[in-house]
Amino acid sequence: MNIRFLSFLFLIPLLTSCAHLSERWEYQSNHYSPSLKKNKKTVVILPFEDARVIRKKGHMGLSFIPFVPYATETFSGPEAKGFRAAAHPYFFRPKVHPAMSLAEELKASGFFSNVTYVEREENVVKADYVIKGILKRTDFSRRLYFYGLSVPGELLWLFGLPALRLESTIEVNLDLIDRRNGRTIWNYTVHETDVNKVKFWGHKKSVDVLWPQLLQEGYKKAVLSLESYLEKHSTSQQQQ
Repeated sequence: MNIRFLSFLFLIPLLTSCAHLSERWEYQSNHYSPSLKKNKKTVVILPFEDARVIRKKGHMGLSFIPFVPYATETFSGPEAKGFRAAAHPYFFRPKVHPAMSLAEELKASGFFSNVTYVEREENVVKADYVIKGILKRTDFSRRLYFYGLSVPGELLWLFGLPALRLESTIEVNLDLIDRRNGRTIWNYTVHETDVNKVKFWGHKKSVDVLWPQLLQEGYKKAVLSLESYLEKHSTSQQQQ
């Protein structure tokens, strides 16, 4: 029997959740305490700049070579070649989806009196602030372990050693611009990473990418930072 085919049979229980891989960006905003202070300001979110360089590095197939403990392949985004099989594409608009997710998050917070997402800056009619963003990273890496034994190393999976290591990372830079003078008055970098070690027995965590979930965590921190900044900024102006 072909050893790679045998290895594939061992991997099936680990990857059964692949049938449920998400096919598009799906974002769910956080819940906020009613104690979050409100203001009467309005804000507009513009499409983000995409600063990523799309590429793939490495190849998991190298782990089949004896004495190679593991092999890793890293994708800088879902657009990278080999990220998904044709049967499981991932629809992602890098300039739109993270920006619209931020708009949803700010609406859920109730912090601003009005939050709007617009495709073009010239379409902004009335707003106190504009938020611009730069998408810097949407990395996903997967590492296959054979522990230097080539395919026989998968027997170690039966004893609880990890078979796969999956890592999702997202990074977004945010600027809040005061429309009265065009100055950036607040800057925040969202950087979130999740590491998932997949085991042969009893693994319940999804093997899917987690960019929307990571951005959900990062955006809540950003909203609380923004709320704190504007509260202090408002207080200092009142004292002048």
